[in-house]
Amino acid sequence: MEYKKFVCMVEEKLNLKLEGGMKASKYSVVKNNGMEKTGMILESDEYNIAPAIYLEEFFEQYQKGMSIDRIVNEILEFYEKVKVEEDYDVSQLSVYENVKKKIAFKLVNTEKNQQMLKEVPHIPLLDLSIVFYILVDVDEKGSATIQIRNEHIEDWDVNVEQLYKDAKLNVKRLIPARLMYMQHVIEKLCDISKTEEKDLLKAKFPPENKEFMYILTNSIHQFGAAVLAYPNILEMASRIIGEDFYLLPSSIHEVILIPKSKSPDLKDLNEMINEVNETQVQEEEVLSDHAYYYEKNTHTLMMGKCLSEI
Repeated sequence: MEYKKFVCMVEEKLNLKLEGGMKASKYSVVKNNGMEKTGMILESDEYNIAPAIYLEEFFEQYQKGMSIDRIVNEILEFYEKVKVEEDYDVSQLSVYENVKKKIAFKLVNTEKNQQMLKEVPHIPLLDLSIVFYILVDVDEKGSATIQIRNEHIEDWDVNVEQLYKDAKLNVKRLIPARLMYMQHVIEKLCDISKTEEKDLLKAKFPPENKEFMYILTNSIHQFGAAVLAYPNILEMASRIIGEDFYLLPSSIHEVILIPKSKSPDLKDLNEMINEVNETQVQEEEVLSDHAYYYEKNTHTLMMGKCLSEI
């Protein structure tokens, strides 16, 4: 069965089961790196916020033999966990002061997001771009965000420099950075079922070296690679590590830090990043295909001969 037909079948089955004025409808969006994803919006007459539930992974399960009825039941169970039972006052978006303290940012690959970057305010950082969003809510279920677009800052009469200034203050309070030993968190951050990725890491980095490797992310592990642009974070990391270090963009959600003295050469690092991106990371979560380098004495993040002071 083709994916489009699968989506239509799920929509039809969902609407047969939904009650109380609820309705399921198809929803498509272009995500990070130009990837289009299709899902379902389960809308209620009571509330003006509805989660988007993407169907690509459900389609994979269907291809492996899972029935449509079971998939629909799993979607409904997931909805019960993530549904929002309150309205969001969209009028707040019209006034900058109402959202000023909820503005945060994430990092995206500049080359892979050319079209999106034409439509949103952004700041370049080497071959990456800092883009902004409103952190509407965050809890143990996840987070709700609104992408900030050019029309927003035009309505607010603010510039991108003001966004960045406010966001740098907010992220330290709302989603602070986390630096952890990799040996303590690798099985939590890398799905235990992904044995290929674990084997690859073991091959490239012997067990005795893992105590010198770190994971850098944020407190919710969502868009956590953005901590690269947090004020003073890389400088603080260099004090803990005690020397220059390489940064491996594991995904848009985190980066791996490796002291220069414990690291393979740059060619091997880049080969590993490319292999992991191609085999283990979803395409919309890829940040970059090469390592970065932080020079402790000059407080400089660099890529090849490109330099960026943080």
